[in-house]
Amino acid sequence: MPNRFEGPVDPDLICKLCGKVLEDPLSTPCGHVFCAACALQWLSKAVPDGHLCTVHT
Repeated sequence: MPNRFEGPVDPDLICKLCGKVLEDPLSTPCGHVFCAACALQWLSKAVPDGHLCTVHT
């Protein structure tokens, strides 16, 4: 698949889970943003430690 972007992509538009450009983004209560599919997959496998956001773990 060809790259749809020219030049660097703003780091705020990159999912912290998959490392790709955000797709159907979801925001956590702390303000971090992830792809919806990545966030749902993370939540389905996450150990219940009180952290909803992977950035703080």
